[in-house]
Amino acid sequence: MAVTMSKARVEKETPRRLKAHKKSRGGCGNCKLRKVKCDETRPMCKRCNVYGTFCNYDSKYSSLQPLSHRVCKIQTLQIPLCSEHQTILGVINSSTSPTSSDSTQVFHGGYQFCAKDLELLYKFRTRTLLTLGSAEYSSIYQNAFAKLAFSHPFLLHIVLTLTLSHDQHLSNESSVELSAAIAFHWARGAALLNQKLSDGIKPTERDALWACAGLLGALGFSSIRAKTPEEAWPLMQSSPSDLDWLKMSEGKKALWEISDPTRADSLFYPMAPWFKQLEPFASSSGPEMQNLLPELIHLCEIDGTMLQDNSAYLPSLSFFARTGNIECNTHNLAKFLRFFGRMHPNFRHLIERKDPRALLLLAYWYAKVCQCQQWWLWRRANLECQAICIYLRRYHGDDINILNATRYPEMACTSQALLDTQLCPA
Repeated sequence: MAVTMSKARVEKETPRRLKAHKKSRGGCGNCKLRKVKCDETRPMCKRCNVYGTFCNYDSKYSSLQPLSHRVCKIQTLQIPLCSEHQTILGVINSSTSPTSSDSTQVFHGGYQFCAKDLELLYKFRTRTLLTLGSAEYSSIYQNAFAKLAFSHPFLLHIVLTLTLSHDQHLSNESSVELSAAIAFHWARGAALLNQKLSDGIKPTERDALWACAGLLGALGFSSIRAKTPEEAWPLMQSSPSDLDWLKMSEGKKALWEISDPTRADSLFYPMAPWFKQLEPFASSSGPEMQNLLPELIHLCEIDGTMLQDNSAYLPSLSFFARTGNIECNTHNLAKFLRFFGRMHPNFRHLIERKDPRALLLLAYWYAKVCQCQQWWLWRRANLECQAICIYLRRYHGDDINILNATRYPEMACTSQALLDTQLCPA
């Protein structure tokens, strides 16, 4: 009996041997970078498939690149991820299980939302959302987004993306963790939205579609890598992603037709009278054209033969004729954003070809909206306004009409840049 007890005591005191863990030595580069176990499935492991990243077993391929077919396929809704975001896409740890019993976590669309995400949603509702539209209708927007976000994963991811981008702007720095989160939610939201558009929009999804389109517009406009005018379009080297934000505006027009937020059963219906006031100004060559700055009148030959009723410049000139004496601010910003609402079909092509008159009209619009220093709008407007003026002087300096017309946007954006430097010194 004593021997048996002694043997049992020895066995109890002997430390239990842990089963040796077999390391994954043939895993893909993405899993190694994230320091998570790879199942080594080829050509794509499970984790890369879940996160929509290109599975790179070969070291010659870059790590954490988004799959081209998992990012928005529709040209008018392409998401311009900057290179920094592309190289760190997927850094977020994917080891958490969607079957967790933690009741504080919300699972939606295959992604595990946590308390931090809920904090971001609160920031969006009480801070970021208020920078996107008129304060008069902020309660309608807040109510609509509160009802739509959690029932539509594509909208929820874009809400988180814009809020994180706002955080990044306010902190004036770009940490790896923050940039990774922005890239992840942006790519995921775009992929879900593209899938939704491919499958067909249900009547109950129209409000969420329109809300998402508005956020993507702000997000695309705020995403600019340039830090100086020389690095900005049109001075920078040409890229396929040039003017993605402008292409996106055409997508928004199509989504307006699909979603129609002025319909009676829409959450945005109380804003219908306001939407009506924002209808693009009709093209006209009547007396109001005389309200334009003399430089524009002379440049576009309004009294001559160049500007016909079907001119690509006419809607834009009409816009400036009707808003010339109005200062852009947070209360009427939506009116100025309607500049692109009735843009002539050929006007964007003129901008893409860097037509000097089209560039000048865009610079004039930039100069106007620079007055409204919203975080998602101001940086691109100011940098590209300066870049356009430099471009026109550099390549069209022999045209005295061009030089004269450049003075207003040049002075406006320069003064705004100086004011920003004084308020936010480096």
